[in-house]
Amino acid sequence: LAHLHETEPSLIFPGGRTSCFEDGSKYGFHVYPADTDKLYLHFQGGGACWSEMTSTTSMACKDGITGHYTVGIYNRSDDRNPFKSHTIVMVEYCSGDLFVGDKKQAYGNVTQRGYWNTRVVIDWVEANFGHGLRSLVIGGCSAGSLGAQVWTSTVLDELRYEHAAVVYDSYLPLFPAAAEPLIMNQWGMCNTPLIAGTHWESKCNAQQLTFGMLLQHAVKMHPHVTFAVLNSKGDETQQYFGNAIGMTFGTELPFFDDASYFRKANEFLQELNNYPNFVSFMVSGDMYSKHCFLGTRALYTATVNGTFLLEKNSKAWPSLGKHSTILDWLGDVINDGHRVRSDCFGKQVSRDNWNGISYCDDDQLPKVIRGRAAWAVADTLGQKFANWHAVTKHAGAPAESPLQAASLTTVAGLLLILTARALLIVLRRRRFRSSDIGGWRLAPDNHDHEALRPGTFME
Repeated sequence: LAHLHETEPSLIFPGGRTSCFEDGSKYGFHVYPADTDKLYLHFQGGGACWSEMTSTTSMACKDGITGHYTVGIYNRSDDRNPFKSHTIVMVEYCSGDLFVGDKKQAYGNVTQRGYWNTRVVIDWVEANFGHGLRSLVIGGCSAGSLGAQVWTSTVLDELRYEHAAVVYDSYLPLFPAAAEPLIMNQWGMCNTPLIAGTHWESKCNAQQLTFGMLLQHAVKMHPHVTFAVLNSKGDETQQYFGNAIGMTFGTELPFFDDASYFRKANEFLQELNNYPNFVSFMVSGDMYSKHCFLGTRALYTATVNGTFLLEKNSKAWPSLGKHSTILDWLGDVINDGHRVRSDCFGKQVSRDNWNGISYCDDDQLPKVIRGRAAWAVADTLGQKFANWHAVTKHAGAPAESPLQAASLTTVAGLLLILTARALLIVLRRRRFRSSDIGGWRLAPDNHDHEALRPGTFME
């Protein structure tokens, strides 16, 4: 890292077992240097190739390295950018296997080594940031969102950090029935160190493993990490690939349209919403079908209602306050100590009234989580009370309580934090409910950076 250009992104070719789509082609990844104690690890988007047809006659995935990006979170000249001082390491995507494959296919000259491409990038990150990070963010767009979901636990477990957050942009693990195990087998995923030798191996070999299981496990096992989903209500790219995968594996079509996609998305998001460290941001309005936001200009202006102006007196205006832009919400997600909430524009209704895409699910709203720092204070005070109780119980004489030396204001503040933590524990055991608050693809695309080709640059 110390030898890279200080102000320009560098492309690193690691060699070894890495490869792009064509057998023997060179793999490389981009590094955007900045502060050495803040890292954003980004998984690039770029479709998927899961069959001979999608790999040869009707290419459905990105098969080469692209130029570097300069808009959205990559815009270092905009002071509003919450990633302006983060070193960005982009796991380039050119294998068509959602970053999990290790297989030379029998057709064409296709080699899918996404596992080794990703593994070598993480090894480089560990070698250069092994001293520990103040801020770690993991994210990805489109196919990169799915790749990030698979690799999140590995990255969080192997790196050292004070605060971490995860942002999955524009791809939920929604697949036609029985398709995921077949795709995993096609890419040789079960035989990679991601799965082989782990508790997932038997499920993978029995064709019972899903990408959703891996995501939920990551959220559950890292309760002090903020997990966030950024998605549009009717993402047309996710619908397109869902239908294409369904056609390949004989699923009744159409698997997705706007309404059915948003319903399936809410069903999965309800499961994630059971975890107190999870929030979502669902975009509608004129961007209801948009795919990917992090690397686009829309990041700075769009809200949950797209670019439409919000009517402050409308029934959909939340009593919690004005809808934030994606940029402001993203800043709250990645900054420790900030409050961040789930957001959606539309009338809140129960599952029985899910019709079209104009609604919001009332099981998921309101949902607010707080930064780790607040919970650390509460945990410390809770431990002091436990110790004090043990002393008074066994010594037979009252010991000075932790509150006796504290001011009334301090006590009140700490009690509020404890009360909030107790409420959070209760809510963990039930759904959050309230009625109080009114890549690259074959189909036409509508997000900026997936139109890049090898050797080109964004302006």
